[in-house]
Amino acid sequence: MLTKESSKIVELLGRNPAEHHQIARLGKLIGKKSYSWIFNQVKRLEKEGIVILEKKGMANFCSLNFENPLTFEYLSYAEAMKLKSQKLPTREIKKIFNLMPEKYFTLIITGSYAKGGAEKDSDLDTVVVVNEKKAVKETLNVLLEKGGLMIPKIHPYVFTKTEFLRMLLSKEANYVKLAERNRIIVFGAANYYLMLKEAIAHGFNG
Repeated sequence: MLTKESSKIVELLGRNPAEHHQIARLGKLIGKKSYSWIFNQVKRLEKEGIVILEKKGMANFCSLNFENPLTFEYLSYAEAMKLKSQKLPTREIKKIFNLMPEKYFTLIITGSYAKGGAEKDSDLDTVVVVNEKKAVKETLNVLLEKGGLMIPKIHPYVFTKTEFLRMLLSKEANYVKLAERNRIIVFGAANYYLMLKEAIAHGFNG
């Protein structure tokens, strides 16, 4: 069962899912001084098969277990809790969600709103990942037409899953890599982490 505390741990692990995280550092990131407390939380997640716990030298590390389907459900819940806690233009995000012409998609907020540094005139940077190439143009046109009239104004980017993966794996700097490091998943978190699992299997390390 995912508690508020373990949800925060899962969310932190999801920020860089390719990394093996030192448990002591996780405790500092969530403001818990007690090492035994954070270690016990991680042990519970290990027991459920959500994380892999390993010892390197004198330190304990953990990473997400992408071989367990329940991990993706936990990540989805953790992302939902993160979304709920952020100061975002909720009404406009709901409009974007309902504008989507595709049934299967992933919707992500990036940029200043994801960083928590948005100002009055900041655009709402939005990334959408769709399955098929033909859906890219239709989705982009809808978001440009309707989103341009919203306040804040929508600044959309639309990719296929294949394009998104290719850009993640590219050795060159690009917008997808930037978005991956700074994102709030609005919808489709399980699919997003499935993409990351595939990227990690092909060498992506964040």
